[in-house]
Amino acid sequence: MKTKWVVIFSVLTTVYFTISPTTRALASDCREARIYANQAMQESPELAIRSYDQAIALCPGSAALHYNQAMLYYDIGKVAQASNHLEKALRLNPDYAKALNALAHILLEGKNQSQQKRAQKLAQQAVALDPVNSYYQQTLAETMQTASVDIPPQTGLSRPYAVAVVIGNKSYDNSAIPSVDYALHDASIIKKYLIKTMGFKGQNIIFLENASLPDLFKTFGNSDDHRGALYSRARKGLADIFIYYSGHGAPDPDSGNVYLMPTNADPGAIKLTGYPMDLLYSNLYKIGVDKDVKSVTMAFDACFSGVSSQGPVIPSASSIGLRVKLPILQLEHGAVFTSSKSNQISSWYPEKEHGLFTYFFLKHIKETVEAGQEVTVGGLRDALNDVESVNDYSFLLYQRSQQPEVLGDHNLVLVGKE
Repeated sequence: MKTKWVVIFSVLTTVYFTISPTTRALASDCREARIYANQAMQESPELAIRSYDQAIALCPGSAALHYNQAMLYYDIGKVAQASNHLEKALRLNPDYAKALNALAHILLEGKNQSQQKRAQKLAQQAVALDPVNSYYQQTLAETMQTASVDIPPQTGLSRPYAVAVVIGNKSYDNSAIPSVDYALHDASIIKKYLIKTMGFKGQNIIFLENASLPDLFKTFGNSDDHRGALYSRARKGLADIFIYYSGHGAPDPDSGNVYLMPTNADPGAIKLTGYPMDLLYSNLYKIGVDKDVKSVTMAFDACFSGVSSQGPVIPSASSIGLRVKLPILQLEHGAVFTSSKSNQISSWYPEKEHGLFTYFFLKHIKETVEAGQEVTVGGLRDALNDVESVNDYSFLLYQRSQQPEVLGDHNLVLVGKE
């Protein structure tokens, strides 16, 4: 971004001034100071900066001089000084579009969430002042992209022995089962966060798109043997385990036991074609004991009520009539996030192309990391159940409750400080 920005503003600066023959005479008034400063730009950045200092002293009300001084400082890598002069230019002229755009670029280069929000505001102001300027439009587009939860914050964390399973089940073989429109997108962004933000290695992430029942058995094991692919990846005494699932869950209407729905599930025979949550938790407990894992974190953007945003998953299911039994993971350093209570529907956030739960899960991680703080299970629990979070947006979009539940070790750190 920096190279492109320097080119852009070098062009703008050249257009703004008419260069005179080189001279190093001392200026006696504002007009002469401008001329000498322009001339010095052809000599060296250091000479130009000194000349602009003199010009600014003689022309204290010139926003343009502060802008050009900012460009010189930025060209030599002194970003703080560049920002300072742009701030002064905008105090003198709040509608100075070039300065608004330039400061937005500088703020975008930082990791601070508040700076990035201000960058977006400045870029919006610049575009409003000059709607046809393609440079300003590009800056605004970049601020919008950076603010998105789809762009994970980059950290220097390294967790070489951490292992993850990330599953996105969007499309189901049985046409009676509604698709989960954002499941694959949710899963792909979670994987990016694991690598870029949480320090996982890509080769230690088992990524499953539209997982079938055999895929789940192969990964987590079955009732006879818990030693599946996850077991094989975990290094004894060293592994942290993270599991994420976006897709349908479903209950057995007779027993109330709950299941992950593989893509080849039969909704009329879920206890025969689904993957039992009890089995998942049991096998994870066995893996945890056998491999002496450091922690296990699980996040499910799925409802287990038998009803989805697009209608019933289980024939004739009613989220009110079913009595669903969610098992509890019994691990000392374990945590389980579920996107809604057992009798609620987990909804989508179409504007953001995510499940509601996943969007706010990622949003808290992004904002907390960019603020230089550690992400804990307890912090996520509070954020997910805060105002202007999952439940409020569920009411706003669908007029129904969606209250995420978090069980386990609330002190467990998911993303530490660098």
